[in-house]
Amino acid sequence: MKLPVASNTETRKAFGRLIYQHRKLMGASFATQLLGIVFATALPWLTGKTLDWIAAGRDTRIISWAITAMVILVIIRIIFNYIAELLGGIVAEDMFQTLRDQVITQATHLPLSVVESSGSGDLLGRVTYDVRRIQGFMTQGLVSIIQLLLTAIVTYVTALLVAPSLGWTLLVALVPILYTMRWHFSHMSAIIQANAGMVANVSGQISENAGGARIIEAQGLVPTRVKRLHQIGRSMWNLQATTGYTRARSMGAVNTLVMLPLLFTVILGALFIPRGWATIGTVTTVTMLTLQLRAPLTSAMYWITNMQVAWASMQRIAGIGLVPNDRVTKNIAPANSQIDLADVTFAYRADHEVLHGLNLSIKPGERLAIVGTSGAGKSTLARLIAGIDAPTSGSVQIGQAEVTELPEAELHRQVILLTQEHHIFTTTLRENLRLADPAASDEKLWEALDQIGAEWAHQLAERLDTKLGTSAMELTSAQAQQLALARILLADPSTLILDEATSMLDPTSARTLERALGKVLEGRTVIMIAHRLFTAQDADRICVMEDGRIIELGSHEELLSQNGTYSDLWSAWQQK
Repeated sequence: MKLPVASNTETRKAFGRLIYQHRKLMGASFATQLLGIVFATALPWLTGKTLDWIAAGRDTRIISWAITAMVILVIIRIIFNYIAELLGGIVAEDMFQTLRDQVITQATHLPLSVVESSGSGDLLGRVTYDVRRIQGFMTQGLVSIIQLLLTAIVTYVTALLVAPSLGWTLLVALVPILYTMRWHFSHMSAIIQANAGMVANVSGQISENAGGARIIEAQGLVPTRVKRLHQIGRSMWNLQATTGYTRARSMGAVNTLVMLPLLFTVILGALFIPRGWATIGTVTTVTMLTLQLRAPLTSAMYWITNMQVAWASMQRIAGIGLVPNDRVTKNIAPANSQIDLADVTFAYRADHEVLHGLNLSIKPGERLAIVGTSGAGKSTLARLIAGIDAPTSGSVQIGQAEVTELPEAELHRQVILLTQEHHIFTTTLRENLRLADPAASDEKLWEALDQIGAEWAHQLAERLDTKLGTSAMELTSAQAQQLALARILLADPSTLILDEATSMLDPTSARTLERALGKVLEGRTVIMIAHRLFTAQDADRICVMEDGRIIELGSHEELLSQNGTYSDLWSAWQQK
């Protein structure tokens, strides 16, 4: 499935909740900006009055006081603008921090099946590109949009109140400008959405190419992948060209239209002043208000376009929160660690069932090996027991509690799936380990590392403070798997599922790691997806799967004596 995109209504609600969380600081910023704009707008009025007083020969003391008042207004305007910018920047950063935390929380709690089916590019684009777009708008554009809106409203109202004979000229260009903006927004909306999708596509392609570089090169797929990137690049270039043309057309029209009020004011002033219908001070006031309005109107196109971009990104980010849960959890805990599967079926697609009527019970502390040819359904069964996927029908229970109804924390205390895939986070060794147990002491961390034989950790110069990851120290595959095993010890689950945990390692590393597994497996229920049959023969029972069904179940000796599928597999493996 594709990750959803929130509707305008849903996005307004999400943005409204964000504003409500920061309403006090937002209100203070709004009030400060409004006061600063009022003082700024009073300056043209006072300038016009001063010119009329000079023309009327008023007392020089009045003129001096008026000039002093203008200087004070300028100073007050500067102070309020500074405070407004400061408050606006603070509230924008606070809002962005809240939004970023929400995005990370929602993204990390998405059902794994949704993440896998939607692809990495879309989610990666949302949590990187879209988040950056919103950050840019919130830290700069949000304050500017509010200032532009308040400036326009206060300026129009002031012009009509203090100079009604000429103030209406400011409205001459308003309707054509609004029409131009409407045309611009209607055309840009589709372009922005397409651009966001294109960026997600590029992110996915680059991520897939980097992750599968060796496979791509080994299978001779480099020209195909490069051609695909060139096609995407050409599409992005065409999209950017369309964006540039649309913006140039709109900005050209607005820049022309904003000059109309000034032109009308100058022409009408020349006609009205000689006839006594307006004073030179009135004309000056309206002219200054017109010039004051020009900057907000011309920059409005830029900032509102940025708002559109941020809105499109907000729709994509809010869409993450609209992904439905694949289960309804309850506040329950298993009575014990026994695992029971009853009439379990599973289908990745409605028309293609991959598991058929599975029945299986696994006692606490038992070691069960699951074997079978590729595509038999072994890994799918492991995912159901681990609670990653929910069965299409039937029941998967741990201690008489449905696995998919367990709260996330309780599920992780009960069962953990360890695969050949591992991830090292770009942080310290300590923090990488504490993902499994945030409260673990350093002594507990060292105990876990020692139990799985991670002697290399003691040789690190900075010990637990050593930075790991691609931008710091990179671990070998064997070391990374040891780190994964140490996490298992710290998490201390009742059941551990091993799905090809050592299959990607060289034989020496695999043997070393399998010895370390002994410490991890003690006292737990263990389910092994066995590709090396010598690991299966030591299990208490062996479950043989074929075409999504359990066809044999018993100990190594029992299955060999049946001369069935397992016996054939064992004979074939021994001949290698």
